Amino acid sequence: MPSEISVAGMQGSIAEYTRPELMIPRLRETDQAGIIKELSHQLHDHGDIGDLLAFYHAAVNHEFLCNSALRTGVAIPHARSPQVSRLTLAVGRTNHPVIWGAKGSWGVTLVFLIAVPATDAMDHLSLLSGIAGLVRQSDLLARLGGTTDAREMFELLTQINLPIP
Repeated sequence: MPSEISVAGMQGSIAEYTRPELMIPRLRETDQAGIIKELSHQLHDHGDIGDLLAFYHAAVNHEFLCNSALRTGVAIPHARSPQVSRLTLAVGRTNHPVIWGAKGSWGVTLVFLIAVPATDAMDHLSLLSGIAGLVRQSDLLARLGGTTDAREMFELLTQINLPIP
């Protein structure tokens, strides 16, 4: 069972949906499917998703249908699945930009993989909105993209507020 995600002092931040062990500051994989696989394994290994293969396929298929790459170098793949018990976020950073999707797509260096429970309706949208807020904070985005430490990545996520419902 995963450890508790919420920690005092970070209510209302992106960090509410993750923890340091779900941060990968140096992804090994170098393509879209491989990165989603690596982040999915992280979620599975820490008890955040059930059937790894079912979740991975859902995430890759969703990304195939709707590319989540942004011109800022961020991708936000996600999958809604009964394999997910609670909304959870895994974050990875590449050393070099990875073309996210078909040729001509934007290069990505930060990937936010969101695991969404099948019954989630609103929290998922709030988390997406919080990540969109990060994309607009170029200084914080640059700091997150430059870190090589999982704890530091997590601490930076505590500074990104979620919208107030």
